[in-house]
Amino acid sequence: MKFVSLGKYVEAVPETSSEIKKMMKFPGFSGSGSRYLAVNKPLVVQNLSRRLKAAFGKVTIDEGVYQAINGKLKLRPLPSDFYYHTGPKAAQDISLRFLYTLESAGLLLEPGMGKTKVYLDYIFLMKYRRCLIVCPRALLGTWMEEALIHRPEITVYVVQTTDWKEELPKMKAAQLVVINYDKAVRLCEGLCTDIQFDSMNIDEGLIKSPTTSRTKCLTLIGREVKSRVLSSGTLINNSPLDLFAPVRYLEPTLVGRDYKLFKDMYAVETAPGKDAQGKPKKQFVVGYKNVEEMRDTLESCCIVMKKSEWLELPEKTFHIVDCVASDEQKRVFGELQSNYVAHFKDRNVEVPSALVLAAKQCQVANGFIYYTESPDLLGEELGFFGEGQFRGEKRKKAPPGKREILYFDEQPKILRIMEYLTGQLSSRRLMIWYNLQAERVLMEEALTEAGINFLTIAGGEKDTFGKVRLFNHNIEYTVLLCQAKAVNYGVTVLGHLDDSEVDEGQVFLNVDSQVYTQIFMSLNFSLEVFLQQQDRIHRIGQVRACEYFVFLSDFDVERYVYQVLGEKEDVKDSMMVDFVNSRKVEYETE
Repeated sequence: MKFVSLGKYVEAVPETSSEIKKMMKFPGFSGSGSRYLAVNKPLVVQNLSRRLKAAFGKVTIDEGVYQAINGKLKLRPLPSDFYYHTGPKAAQDISLRFLYTLESAGLLLEPGMGKTKVYLDYIFLMKYRRCLIVCPRALLGTWMEEALIHRPEITVYVVQTTDWKEELPKMKAAQLVVINYDKAVRLCEGLCTDIQFDSMNIDEGLIKSPTTSRTKCLTLIGREVKSRVLSSGTLINNSPLDLFAPVRYLEPTLVGRDYKLFKDMYAVETAPGKDAQGKPKKQFVVGYKNVEEMRDTLESCCIVMKKSEWLELPEKTFHIVDCVASDEQKRVFGELQSNYVAHFKDRNVEVPSALVLAAKQCQVANGFIYYTESPDLLGEELGFFGEGQFRGEKRKKAPPGKREILYFDEQPKILRIMEYLTGQLSSRRLMIWYNLQAERVLMEEALTEAGINFLTIAGGEKDTFGKVRLFNHNIEYTVLLCQAKAVNYGVTVLGHLDDSEVDEGQVFLNVDSQVYTQIFMSLNFSLEVFLQQQDRIHRIGQVRACEYFVFLSDFDVERYVYQVLGEKEDVKDSMMVDFVNSRKVEYETE
């Protein structure tokens, strides 16, 4: 195997028939007929060189490749005519220089470290004419607000409709175009062909599944953009394989364009075979291999920075609060466990599978049951599992009017939460997290009865930013009640100072750290959601120790969810190694 330099590109040249066959299964390079090409960037070349050597044993390199793979990448100093509008933290300054050096890169800074400011400074630094931000809908207002604080020189336009003719001239008149994910997918063709962007940033990096229309569209738009950026504080959560689609977007020659080759290289799957009906069995990923190599690939185009290394933030403390279920809950739970059917509120509640059983049992643990006439209609049954946990499960929505919510007469978990809200937490402003609609109904009724002022942000909320802003500014609201996936990206919930109280030269939002407590009514299997929830209050500007109260019933199913989240966090930590521990890049603090 030869690995040679071709100016802007490098090429892997297999020399024998066995090397050609092996190269056809290598997850990397861009195929051009029988040629295997990659961009000639130092970190990319170093990564591919190490992987080729591991796969082929002996690799012959030329002088150009030798120079690229020896030595560390040095971060470019910022030019003398560049200035910050608001002073940066050290992590933000280094992240900006990393992006300035690589041009296309992932900013994998943990939530609350100020990735938005880094990208705004990058636009100003590069003097880009027009840039594109794709973000969750809840963050559209955040980008507007952050731009006014950190880079008021930049003109920003938030896309309002999917009428291309109406939006195009407005986009062309702005330096920074901000659009949510759904609109970007619907306007994909025009964004690819009718308007040019110097840089594109996928905020929160929500392109982890390579087969979705969202991932395909945003990757396609990115191919037309020279500087591709991805910002995320929780990129790798459920599986190391999550890195494929983001890396393909940033530097496609690092992983190639065939997900199957990548999966075959790094995943351990169940053995193929046939079921009792003679049909091929579906294979499942049961483990991973070459994890260090995957991490090396990620670090070849991304900077990973952790709050524990770069910020002096207060500690997080978790309190597990036990909730003893009622006798009726225990009876229904046990009948479902034993028979897959339970009699409750004059209904026979049936479950068709073990998966739906677990969902039903979590509902029982939280004081209610969703009842449908047909047990095959899953609807919101699986909502607690979190996106991506069971991708193979076909989900159907119950027809309107067919689903009922059956509540238990006794609500021990709600009573336990209210004991804390009216007792040891009565003097605090805080957030309460729920997953399913019925939990919201129960919590709202309890808060109202107790005379506690609260705001609710449910799934589908059209003005998430506005409600968060209202809660931050108005201390009359004690509780912000949030659906788990409605307020879990990039939003700061800390409280707010009056403008007259802001210190001169303060860099970040004029926060007051009034909010440092969260309550979890229930959990789902998504580590990404769980971490993002925590970091709405654990971020730049927080000066108080953050406390998290997780209310768990005495049923194993809820405690199992909490255990799985811990196991997933171990996987994440094995992949996401902080920049200070990387030996690939040299930098000096300016």
